[in-house]
Amino acid sequence: MSELHFDLEDLNYLASLRPRDGFEMVAEDEFRQMIDLFSQSRDLAQIIPILTDSHSNYICVYKNGPLKGFICNYDHEETDLTPRFSNITSLVKAINSYTGSWEIRNFPDEAFDYPSAKRLISTEREQVIIAKLAEEFAIEQDEQISIQLAFSIMALTPLQDISLLYPFLDHENMYIQERAIRIMGFYRHEPIKEKLVSLAATAKHNGRIAVQTVLRNWTNSSNSTFIW
Repeated sequence: MSELHFDLEDLNYLASLRPRDGFEMVAEDEFRQMIDLFSQSRDLAQIIPILTDSHSNYICVYKNGPLKGFICNYDHEETDLTPRFSNITSLVKAINSYTGSWEIRNFPDEAFDYPSAKRLISTEREQVIIAKLAEEFAIEQDEQISIQLAFSIMALTPLQDISLLYPFLDHENMYIQERAIRIMGFYRHEPIKEKLVSLAATAKHNGRIAVQTVLRNWTNSSNSTFIW
């Protein structure tokens, strides 16, 4: 990993991690196999596995592109490369803090850097990254890569700038539309509530289900919970 020029502090944090069930180091032969597999796909080629749950799911770090150094979770059943942590150090701190969680999907919302209800504004670095992702999204022709770019943009966009995500609510791709609806629900963004009600009838299948879930949780709970 050192040849990829990751931050030294990040690498030291990773080396200090005490593996446990759900967060095991990737064996060298398995690492090589996954790198070969990832290299066959344009979207997966930008990540490398660093931890595994030993059930063919991997916590990965972006090795290049605008998101270099960010952490995502690769599920072998459904590809979603949404950045969840800003770096390896943040990931390791979460693993050490939530010892009762045996997989990354069991972490509470507050464990993650993205999306985060506590994060109201973007840093300058995040603004640059979002802008680069938006440029790539605007010209990308591959549907699957467009989906991943949209997911990343939505995750990194904080509450203050959430209006920039409104166009995704009417996007023709049902996965992008669904994720935008869930993001609005996660932030409990009141100005968009009327729009969500209308989407209950007009959205694509995934979007309609997402609206129903979001509005139900919005009514029944005061907590923001992101439902993946």
